[in-house]
Amino acid sequence: MISRKKLLILRILFVLPIPLFIGGFFLSVLINPSPDEYYIFQTIDECEQLIPADQTGLTIDRYDTPEKDKKLKGLSYESFFGMKFHSDEVEYEIFAYEFPDTSSALKYYIQVTGQRSYEKELPLSEFDDNKRLLSSRGMSPYYDLIAVYQNKAYVITAPQRCIGALSELLATTFSFRLF
Repeated sequence: MISRKKLLILRILFVLPIPLFIGGFFLSVLINPSPDEYYIFQTIDECEQLIPADQTGLTIDRYDTPEKDKKLKGLSYESFFGMKFHSDEVEYEIFAYEFPDTSSALKYYIQVTGQRSYEKELPLSEFDDNKRLLSSRGMSPYYDLIAVYQNKAYVITAPQRCIGALSELLATTFSFRLF
């Protein structure tokens, strides 16, 4: 038989973490709100503008090949931009591609997000806009953003605290407003 004191302790141990977890989630969302607007490049050359002219105090690791992108999984691409960027204001890693067609961009989106339900849309017609966006956040300390438009796609991973600065950077760098 469990004493009343032990029963009270067990209730506290099992009930108290639930509101704390829920409260922590909502606090995280309030502190780091999601952006209202999302942007994508019209040509991959726009990604070069992510590299500032004055690189004092910055850490920039440019990728010549997409081998660090484990989600590409053998898809062919026409052009690539990849880098890891760190400054006092913002840090992130980006993989950006121009694919040969819209179907390849959708396949990449499926591989990154794991959303297999989109496979039934393949192959896409050349006239399909193929507009996709997914941002993940929550209790994780990292924010992931994948944006796809036509045959273009990028994936960005950044700490939650960088969402605001990253949104501003993308809005001023990329020329096409996706959503």
